[in-house]
This record gives sequence, structure tokens and C-alpha cells, in this order.
Amino acid sequence: MIGHIFERYTKLGVAAFASGYAESLSNKSESKNSDGSKDVEISAIETAKDRAMYDGGKMISAFIPFFERGFDRPATVNIPSGSSIRIMFASGFDLNK
Repeated sequence: MIGHIFERYTKLGVAAFASGYAESLSNKSESKNSDGSKDVEISAIETAKDRAMYDGGKMISAFIPFFERGFDRPATVNIPSGSSIRIMFASGFDLNK
């Protein structure tokens, strides 16, 4: 299972990095004017360091949806039967309610 997960996310990361690299060579930016027309500017990112930073950003942005899904799931804890646990509350807790 871990191999499958590693393979899946490695492919996603490499694809996003390669896409970012290709974009960094042509660095196309568009802007809309007040009259509705578009201005398109094409210029390559000049240094290898800047291209790598851009590519890394593209790779991270590809992973963001997967990271966000992790925040939507409920917390799950499996505790063996008969085990004792300690609970710490991060904010005030009223037992009388």
C-alpha cells in the first residue's frame, strides 16, 4: 500500500514540476484591461534558481488539494480495550452542562 501511495504522489509531483519548468521557460502572464481586452506578456524566467523556485511552487500547488482533504476528516483514534487514556482539553470545559 505504501508503495502505491509513494508511486502515485511521486508521479503527481514530477508531472507538476515538469509542467512548472515548461511554463517557466515561456512564463506567460495575462492581464485584463478595463475595456475587457487582454494583454499577454511572454518572457522566460532567467535564472535557474528562479525557475526552480517557480517549479517548486507549481509542485506544491498540485499537492494542496490532497492536503486540504486531510483537514475535512474527523479525528480517529484506536485504543486497545482495557487501556487507560488521559484527555487534555485545549479550552475551558464545564462538566455541569
